[in-house]
Amino acid sequence: MSHVERNCEEKSNGKDKETRDTMLAIIKLLQVMPSPSTESFNHTARLFLTKWSENLNVIKFIAHFKTECIYKNYGWYEGFVDGPFY
Repeated sequence: MSHVERNCEEKSNGKDKETRDTMLAIIKLLQVMPSPSTESFNHTARLFLTKWSENLNVIKFIAHFKTECIYKNYGWYEGFVDGPFY
């Protein structure tokens, strides 16, 4: 399990199991996303953030994920080649 997965699991504690499992599955998908560029990751991350930002039960988690995994530590996924999320 990666440090991002562990961090996300810790931050998502207290959420209902189905929501938590779904979000963590998408984060795992993002982590292993193969890409010769950041385009696929950026598109998938945008969709993830758009979908879950509307769910008031996970808004704090999404804010944390966005800050830590998208903007601050943007090179954490395996397909990372060049550049941050835009």
